[in-house]
Amino acid sequence: QQFTATGLAADGTTAVTNLTFTWTVVDANAGSISATGLFTAGTRGALYSNVIRASAQGVNGFASITVAPASIQVAPSSPTLVGYTTQQFTVTGLATDLTTTVTNLTYTWSVTDSNAGSVSASGLLTASNRPGTYSNVVKASTLGVDGSASVTITAAPSTVKVDTVQVAPGSPSTVPVTVKDLQGGGAGTGLGAYDFTVAFNPAIVNVTKIYSGDSPFSTIAAARVDNTAGIATFQMDGGTLRRGPRPDGAAP
Repeated sequence: QQFTATGLAADGTTAVTNLTFTWTVVDANAGSISATGLFTAGTRGALYSNVIRASAQGVNGFASITVAPASIQVAPSSPTLVGYTTQQFTVTGLATDLTTTVTNLTYTWSVTDSNAGSVSASGLLTASNRPGTYSNVVKASTLGVDGSASVTITAAPSTVKVDTVQVAPGSPSTVPVTVKDLQGGGAGTGLGAYDFTVAFNPAIVNVTKIYSGDSPFSTIAAARVDNTAGIATFQMDGGTLRRGPRPDGAAP
């Protein structure tokens, strides 16, 4: 950066001519300056106040500078994540030669599309469970310079858990069914209604009623869930229990 200096009279307007200025840098971390006022920035990023000094006949003038990276690299640049998993990102600020590292920088992390997930102050991304490719979605910023990375998210496996209960003939029982991470095609959310089947052995259990849980289940064979987790409770009457050998081989 080329700096120039102008000497002014007491009125603050009239230029004083025929002056020779001496150029110095108050903090060598900022960089160096030539005898003609050409400043070369260092590699320690920061805002340096009143660091460039021009002197003439015992009078000084100052200028402040910000040493910022020319570019920012975020790594990895385009990872693929399963929904709900995490990825640690790192960042490097580079000088104009794209090789020299600019140090002493503090970065701010953000995501440009919250559908992709969230990122911590240290660059740890927690992916959503909304499949898709999110371009330039993880952003690191410092001193007015940004760098970004893209993320591809694949759906986390869906799970249906059926709890174990005791079923007695002629006595109603309930079976909680927990449904998690079902993926559908809901516009804007990546989630939507999803069909699944809960099957009971008719020789053991006769299902008599289905109760709505946290999600709008309609039938046993084609229940639908409209969010990421729900609980369905089925009431059933125990049927005829088959008699068979005991595990220890003794007569039933």
